Amino acid sequence: MTTGAVYVRYYGGLANPFPPIGLSLLDKKVFLELRFFLETLKSSGVSVLRVILDDGFEVSLDLAGGGKVIFSLKSDLHKTLDNLEVFVARGGDGDTAKYLGSFQYVDLRFGNKIYFKR
Repeated sequence: MTTGAVYVRYYGGLANPFPPIGLSLLDKKVFLELRFFLETLKSSGVSVLRVILDDGFEVSLDLAGGGKVIFSLKSDLHKTLDNLEVFVARGGDGDTAKYLGSFQYVDLRFGNKIYFKR
């Protein structure tokens, strides 16, 4: 099991150049779904260091064990999570964090197609 930071840092998501005091990073429903996604990864032993939001819909997770997981908030996060679980089950040896850390990135933005780079 990989240990990571106690808190996950969120970056991006606000296009306003002025100080974002009082502004929301994401819609509450979307944020709760994203948090569920992160908690599910954590229960699999994967610690996320950073969540980087690009243009409000593209998300990149920097993992404590190395590597990135990229996905879109426009897609159903439950299906995205299912795709990631299938990807890990087909190639992993039971250590999800170690397996994901062996890739530079795993890209889940394209429906049931998964792109990756070692």
